[in-house]
Amino acid sequence: MFEEYYGPTIEAEREINSLLNIKACGKEQDWEIEFANPAMLDEMLAIFEEGGLGLETLSALALLIVSSLEEADERNILRTEHVQSAMEAIARVDEVRNRMKYYWLDLDRANNKSLVRRIVSSIS
Repeated sequence: MFEEYYGPTIEAEREINSLLNIKACGKEQDWEIEFANPAMLDEMLAIFEEGGLGLETLSALALLIVSSLEEADERNILRTEHVQSAMEAIARVDEVRNRMKYYWLDLDRANNKSLVRRIVSSIS
C-alpha cells in the first residue's frame, strides 16, 4: 500500500503556477486537469529534471505532466519521447511515483489507465 495522496497543496500549485506562468485563481477544483497543456510538456519535464523542488511541488508537477500526457493522447498528439522522459523522471523519485500510482490508479482518476501505468511503472 502506498502513501495516500489526494492532490496538490495550495502552496505547491502556486509554485508551479509561478514557474510555468499559469494564470490560476487558486480555486480550481481539478487544477491538474484544468491546466493540462501538452504544448508545455518540454518545459514541465525540464523543470522536473532540474531538481531543487520539494516533494509537494514535484508531486504537483508530476500530476500536471501526467494529465498533459493524457490530454495529448486524447488529441492524438502524444509523443513517445515525452512518455519516455516522464517515465524516467518520475521513476527517479520513489515518493512521487508512489503518489502518482495512488492518485491516478488507486483513486481511479486516470482516463487512460494503460498509459498512466506505463508512466508510473518502475524502470529496471
